[in-house]
Amino acid sequence: AKLAALLATLNSRRLPVHVTPPVHAMLRAMAGALGGARGLALHGLLHPVLANTILNRMGPGAGILDACLHHTVNATVVQGGESYNVIPRFITATLDGRVLPGYGKHDLLRELRSLVGPEVHLKIRRWIPGARRMDLSQFDMLASILRERDPECHPVPFLIPACTDGRHFSRLGIQTYGFTPLKLPPGFDRYALIHGVNERVPARAVEWGLEAVWEAVRRYGRPHLARG
Repeated sequence: AKLAALLATLNSRRLPVHVTPPVHAMLRAMAGALGGARGLALHGLLHPVLANTILNRMGPGAGILDACLHHTVNATVVQGGESYNVIPRFITATLDGRVLPGYGKHDLLRELRSLVGPEVHLKIRRWIPGARRMDLSQFDMLASILRERDPECHPVPFLIPACTDGRHFSRLGIQTYGFTPLKLPPGFDRYALIHGVNERVPARAVEWGLEAVWEAVRRYGRPHLARG
């Protein structure tokens, strides 16, 4: 029963809202590109007092934005008990926590303790630091390539609420750009088809993106070749 209460709490309640600099830049750019009621709603997410209320009204599609504004914790492994007729002394739940840029493991522990109460013992078993800094010095170059290939597009910086290999490169002082553009057709269900069962995207979208990536490599390498 105590485990069920813990899982229900993690599933139904959020940790506090944090508007980090990367997300602030992302939301402002998205709000400006959309305009109207949707732009106003995105701009409202910049205010921590309003953010959760707006997210609740956005529906399931707001999941990515939700994860960009909160530290997240999910139970992934549960262990306890050895025999059907013996109540276990304790049960262990392994939690997968994701921390927003600029925060550390102790920030997550502090917020999590206030959520689950003193009866739950928390211990960090593994910690992998994320990116140390945000460097958007190449954003304008990447954005210009997209605008040239699609004049109607609106490039925006975007925080991916997931784990990538960029965290390893960051420790070496290497900035990672998630520049994998795809020009998807209207009505394409990206959540069902990308990273879903039998994941796939249209071949033409890949060809369009490949040409954009090649142009980025060509433009980025040009000054280095000139100095050589």
